[in-house]
Amino acid sequence: MLEAIGLERVISDGYSFQIEMVYLSALQGFKVTEVPILFEDRLAGASKVTRGEIVTDFLSVIKMRLRHGG
Repeated sequence: MLEAIGLERVISDGYSFQIEMVYLSALQGFKVTEVPILFEDRLAGASKVTRGEIVTDFLSVIKMRLRHGG
């Protein structure tokens, strides 16, 4: 699957890397399934994800759609 995707095509890093890998896999015709997991509520500390990362990841989804089509 990684050969079919062509890792040189991947433009994302960080959390959006996962989104792009799923997107490119689906574009190549691979079956994509969701496997549910259960996250427990955080008992201490704060999320490491910043608002800036959320915006960056959202924009990277738009960029990958424009770059890869689909």
